[in-house]
Amino acid sequence: MGRRSQLGLTPREDDILCAIAAGYTNAEISERDSVSVRTVTTQVESIFRKLGVRNRVQAARVALDCCLQDRRSSAPHYSAGLTSDQGREAS
Repeated sequence: MGRRSQLGLTPREDDILCAIAAGYTNAEISERDSVSVRTVTTQVESIFRKLGVRNRVQAARVALDCCLQDRRSSAPHYSAGLTSDQGREAS
């Protein structure tokens, strides 16, 4: 299950949440996406409501926590069947 599904965000909101987590300001997002700052502000407010957060730091934390959960659930388990010596260079 992807982050959007887990968090109930639209594709656009998901994109903005990623930008927030990367440290972009509303002005930088608006310039990047060729939309008004007010449009971005409205979308950020919607994201905050959906996530139940009050600020960008909390929103970024939710995004990062969700990304880490996605990685853990989809990460291959390499340790199965390996001995402690496999993968090491010969001395």
